[in-house]
Amino acid sequence: MLLGIGAEAEVYLEEGVVIKKRTPKGYRHPELDARIRKERTKSESRLMSKVSGTPRILETTDYEIKMEFIDGKKIRDIVNLDGLEQLIGQVIGNLHAQGIAHNDLTTSNMILHKGEVFLIDFGLATRGRIEDFATDLKVLFEAAEATHKDFSRDLFLKGYTKIMPDKSVLTRLDKVYSRGRYITRTR
Repeated sequence: MLLGIGAEAEVYLEEGVVIKKRTPKGYRHPELDARIRKERTKSESRLMSKVSGTPRILETTDYEIKMEFIDGKKIRDIVNLDGLEQLIGQVIGNLHAQGIAHNDLTTSNMILHKGEVFLIDFGLATRGRIEDFATDLKVLFEAAEATHKDFSRDLFLKGYTKIMPDKSVLTRLDKVYSRGRYITRTR
């Protein structure tokens, strides 16, 4: 059963296993396309395997990742977060503490299952630095506040700083926000 189609891959559910298949891109040279798809598949699998709070990787081939199916609800579809922000903060804090930037951190890429938050779709994830982690938080805050008017940054930060007590990411987050505040259009 097809679960979704993204820019990079198709995601299927077969016999209780999620299969993410990176599809060829006709606009790229075939050799380059094969290399890019292979590298991204291996990288995604490797990064997901390093972090708790992600589906368990069952098998990785050149262009496919088979992983555990997390039967839950996407956070973006939950109407009342009811304090869930603190748990989300801890999960993201753990991700960043492991040196990984998700690079597509939205509530669409989080699943709530039996009181736990799982992160999915590591297709853009990389080894990160403070700037990358701050950008992750900015993207998350903007996405979460667009879908959840009651999203509490304070609760999120309470959970995040419990795992990431070093304030350098939050200091950088202020700088990331300040860079975008005074943009003017000439047309």
